[in-house]
Amino acid sequence: MKSIALEDRFVSDARQLIGAKRNVLLAISGGADSVAMLHLFHLLRNELKLQRVGVAHVNHGLRGRESEADAEFVKRHAERYALCYYEKRLGGKSLESCGIEAWARHARYAYFQELLAAHSYDAVATAHTANDQAETILMRITRGTGIKGLCGIKPGRKDAVIRPMLHITRAQIEQWLAKRGHPFRTDQTNADTRYTRNRIRAGILADLELAQPGSIVNIAELADQAEYVWAQLEPELSEWRRQYTRQTAPEAFAIDKSGCISQTHAR
Repeated sequence: MKSIALEDRFVSDARQLIGAKRNVLLAISGGADSVAMLHLFHLLRNELKLQRVGVAHVNHGLRGRESEADAEFVKRHAERYALCYYEKRLGGKSLESCGIEAWARHARYAYFQELLAAHSYDAVATAHTANDQAETILMRITRGTGIKGLCGIKPGRKDAVIRPMLHITRAQIEQWLAKRGHPFRTDQTNADTRYTRNRIRAGILADLELAQPGSIVNIAELADQAEYVWAQLEPELSEWRRQYTRQTAPEAFAIDKSGCISQTHAR
């Protein structure tokens, strides 16, 4: 990752991801990353040749008044820039509920897809950063992964989700916001080390960055390199599997070789 100005990096990545898309929905939580993305899209809207920008916020209802304050904060910012504002309120869960992270993530993305279809947006932008990318890669390494897994968070997905801030670190974002006097909300649950990602964020990754400044960027950059390698390998592997294997189960295939069948599990 080259060290270039935050706004230039954002425009470069956003322009590539947006392409001919002119109507973009922004997923805004109220935290530093998403608030910076909101300001950047407004500031650089003409450069990106956008016609319509909307703001979507999911109130998970997990932190009582704090959740309500987050929603009001995001709504005010959408109104400030005269953007359409969409909000979904969830309930029935608590921070102690089993699988709360997966539930919240599924609910968010399902809502974004509903909005894309109902209001004719071309894409939904989320504010994942280089820090999120580094955290994801470390989590996958510890759980066991291959080249495909090292690709990490994809900048663009087939379901029209784009991540224009994957090459920007959280430190850069907070410095940019502070310099311009832009406030943001802080979710205290992000410091709750009961969650694996938070333990990696506050412990392992923070320690690595202290011991070796630039670790976050270097780990995140591994995703770009893995993505390039996988793009070269995947077509060849797919063709090889088509010619020389047969599926025996959802996660297994058999290799046919000189009359001998060898059972292999897919990764």
